[in-house]
Amino acid sequence: MQLGLKNRLRLISLFPIILLISLTSYFFYNSYMNYQTVQNLQKRLETNRELNDLINNISRERGMTVMYLGNSSPSTFKSLKKQRIIVDSKYNNANHTIRANPKLKAAMQSISQARSFVDQHNANFETIYSKIYKEAQDVTISKLEEITQNQRDPHINTYASKYIEFVHANEYTALERDFISFALARSTKFETQDISRWITLIAKADAFNYSTIKDLTLLNKLNALLKSEDTIELLNDINTQRTSILESATKGVYKTNPGVWFAMLSEKTNILSQAENEILKTMDIRAKEIKDEALQILTITSTIWIISVLLGILAILLSNEIARNIKGLENILKKLQKILMKNMIL
Repeated sequence: MQLGLKNRLRLISLFPIILLISLTSYFFYNSYMNYQTVQNLQKRLETNRELNDLINNISRERGMTVMYLGNSSPSTFKSLKKQRIIVDSKYNNANHTIRANPKLKAAMQSISQARSFVDQHNANFETIYSKIYKEAQDVTISKLEEITQNQRDPHINTYASKYIEFVHANEYTALERDFISFALARSTKFETQDISRWITLIAKADAFNYSTIKDLTLLNKLNALLKSEDTIELLNDINTQRTSILESATKGVYKTNPGVWFAMLSEKTNILSQAENEILKTMDIRAKEIKDEALQILTITSTIWIISVLLGILAILLSNEIARNIKGLENILKKLQKILMKNMIL
């Protein structure tokens, strides 16, 4: 089927505009989706902070719980009850994404049930330490990894990787703190498997390396935090206490006070938490930069898209005008042809 002159002219006039609208629509859609992705990233980072806060407080409750199991002093129990209130508050204040997680909800319910057994002095250390609280921490850290990893921006991905590395080091530091705190409080002798278990915890608790970070501002902040005289002295003191405990492990008679040990390792977890926060701040800054860039691109593409649509409308109006002119010209030619035919007959 052949196109008429009018249709061919219309197609010729509209094709560039149609092509322009198609291209600008494609780029406008992509830029809009990128902007939405960045907005979601900022929301996920906020969720991340709430979840991270919950992880740290569950860890602290676990530590106080095993301390109470090892030595049921009234002062420890008083501190433990206060910490439980904090944990419940952090969970209740967490956003819907966290509370709606079925695994986390079940883990928090298990913790709530375990508390009554602890209060009744009817709780087993391994159940509390290796099952109840560990499952809760595993679920929350897994959710944390899901939120932070696999980002589209390579810088965010790098920060997220180091952030998760510190989260794991923090958790294993807390696990070491709680495992040894219970042994010190009970003057428990260590079997060979207990020592192997402890050494595994030490290796994972000290397994963090941030030297590959390229952001000099972040790198300097982490150095100021992790390589300060106070931090180095703390880590040296922890290693000294580790050696002392290990030397007495087979006898069960320890020079290290469980409260001192708990405080030292808690200070280390606080330092690691500060390192996590510094990385999160850097991720926030980068997310804002990406959002600003995405908004700028979205503004440009939307402006071009609006202009192309207006040009399309104008082109349609012009093509219709051309079509009307051609129609009028055709009518004139037909009338002229009729006049010529009559003259030829006459």
